[in-house]
Amino acid sequence: MKAFLFLQRSRSGMVALAGAVLLCAFATPVLAEDEVSEAKAEKLFRSAFDKKAMPYERFAALSSVVKRHKKSKWADDALWTLSQWELRRKHINHAMRLMTNLADSFPRCELEEFTMYQDVYRQSRIPRVLHMIKVSGYGHIGVGADGKVITLNPVPMVLYEDLARLWLAKKHYRNSLKYYELALQYGPVGGFYKKTLVNRVKEAKERLKRHEEKLRTFGIDPKDEDLPKIDESKDDMGVMSEDESLTLQQLLPKTEVIKPVKPKPKKGDDVEGDKNEAEEEAEPQDGKKDKTEE
Repeated sequence: MKAFLFLQRSRSGMVALAGAVLLCAFATPVLAEDEVSEAKAEKLFRSAFDKKAMPYERFAALSSVVKRHKKSKWADDALWTLSQWELRRKHINHAMRLMTNLADSFPRCELEEFTMYQDVYRQSRIPRVLHMIKVSGYGHIGVGADGKVITLNPVPMVLYEDLARLWLAKKHYRNSLKYYELALQYGPVGGFYKKTLVNRVKEAKERLKRHEEKLRTFGIDPKDEDLPKIDESKDDMGVMSEDESLTLQQLLPKTEVIKPVKPKPKKGDDVEGDKNEAEEEAEPQDGKKDKTEE
């Protein structure tokens, strides 16, 4: 009996060991594949900031990160960078679509350290806003379970605030209010900037209320209002697709067209002969009268 029990235990142990070996065999390639994908995404993202790269190559690199490496930690950085570049180019609709996709896909977007060293970050609103919040003494949002202070991530707050402003410019007051409320939710716990966001929310509510009252005076139900929309001709992530060559061509450096300059006549050249030839060409053809002479 004891021998039988020992045999059963040894068999079950071998089965468990074999299962563990198989699990490791399948898990290792998946892990390696994720690491390779992450490395490719990082390489593509960094190449977009190569000074030797052309503008269209930079856009293409970031678009590839978003399309091919959606689960990478660099995907939100790529979307954010693309939206900032589009804002600079005054492509507001495309920028709003990128920002909306960033807010939906990465609601707690956090930029990598490499991104924060680039000009696109330094020239954005984030450093100025973060400085104002820190000066007021509210650069943190609380204390974690380990006792460490949790610092404020300003990227989602500024993203929602920018979307609120852009929708307000389009007179879409409902969306403007929605994003101001999200900015307040992801903002600091106190201080001057929080008061500013609270006031923005109040103003957005008042604007929406006045707008809906105005619609009702004209017999229009606010739910049936024809609201402004952003460009929906892009793909699912709002990035540029391969067939948008015209959009990419706009980023290429412009080349000056140099017109040939006619050399001035030197002394001794037959200038009178050239004048006579020009006068002959200007004379009207036979059988036709010159209107000026009439």
